[in-house]
Amino acid sequence: MGADPWGLATPANGSVVYVTHLLTGELSVVDLATGAVEAVITTGLENNASRHVALHPDGGRAFLPLIRSRTSNPDLDFETTVMPRVPVVDLVQQRVITRELLGLDAVDQPVNMPGAVAFSPDGSVAYVVNTGSNDLSVVDLGLGFGVGHIDVGTNPRGIVVSADGSTAYVHNALSGDLSVVDLETQVETHRIHLTTNPLPPDVLAGKVLFNGSFRTEMARDQWITCASCHLDGDIDGRTWPFDDGPRNTPPVRGLTATFPFHWSGDRVDLFDFQKTIIDIQAGTGLSEEENKQLAAFLGFREVPPSPYPVDNSRGEQVFGEVGCAACHFGSSFTDGLRHDVGTALGPDETKGPMIDTPTLLGLYDTPPYLHDGSAATLRDVFSLAVDSSPHARATDLTDSQVDDLVAYLLSLPEG
Repeated sequence: MGADPWGLATPANGSVVYVTHLLTGELSVVDLATGAVEAVITTGLENNASRHVALHPDGGRAFLPLIRSRTSNPDLDFETTVMPRVPVVDLVQQRVITRELLGLDAVDQPVNMPGAVAFSPDGSVAYVVNTGSNDLSVVDLGLGFGVGHIDVGTNPRGIVVSADGSTAYVHNALSGDLSVVDLETQVETHRIHLTTNPLPPDVLAGKVLFNGSFRTEMARDQWITCASCHLDGDIDGRTWPFDDGPRNTPPVRGLTATFPFHWSGDRVDLFDFQKTIIDIQAGTGLSEEENKQLAAFLGFREVPPSPYPVDNSRGEQVFGEVGCAACHFGSSFTDGLRHDVGTALGPDETKGPMIDTPTLLGLYDTPPYLHDGSAATLRDVFSLAVDSSPHARATDLTDSQVDDLVAYLLSLPEG
């Protein structure tokens, strides 16, 4: 199966399971009897953040709430970077039904991060949960446009509709409750408390800011959030054409020991991301207290241990012999400095060739690599290196030495 399998759905006959792929928007069809992947259905080359698949009551269609990450757009702004989409798949023909695509900004209003879908019992209405803008888009599938918009709790992630179609129950991940929605009046009537979030209060408040587009301080017209590119604080697998040049999305974890930030090293500390909110998301900007909360969240997450524990002594030896530790050293595997490694020489590199040394922690799940995403694998980092650049030192290694080096890098951090 392809990378990043995420959402699951099984039809009533239980013959197959449909699996979304987080970073591609693809839908795999898996035969449950044999375990074989029968088909992989592409929903769009720029589709991303595909966490959920909902099977329509007619049994012949699947709805995939996701975003379109418009990396092909050279003029990015707050309303053209990520687009809220729900592709519809014909499960018999195993292809996208182009005419039934739900562009939520067009059929409803600008919303952020569609994350789940449920239907009325007769299948005539779709209820789309928008995780970033904290709301539901109510779409009449026969008419092809929205017939309602309902505010719910913080960071809604799931929805079910009662058997009689009168009520929807929406799980709100960051407010720790369940919204009860009257679907006839299209009003949230009350909430049911589920849990108390264990995060420190300032970190939780920062996480709400990071994931939310519902406040004008963070985003204009609810289009975009930090989490639109840093999915749940991780990567989106994309390289974006920013003003600085092409920039591969890094994860938001283990940051406290890796300043400065950004590939150009132009964010001195965790408070500097106010600039991103204003310049890219077109938000009005956070108060001093809110900026502290956002910084608290950004600095809270650590890098999880690698799932690839190996006997890495040979790779660690190669790492030292080839000189990697000259820039990647210490517990965070970075010197915190900028270097010319021969990868930022193109005409779009407006800040010059100097690139901030990235940490090597967590490489196991953050491809592609390098600031411009030009290395699909860690082996490519070395095989594609420009002559005389630091990474080119590995070209003299044997294949087995490179294998050992890559295995060592993928094992960081050790459990």
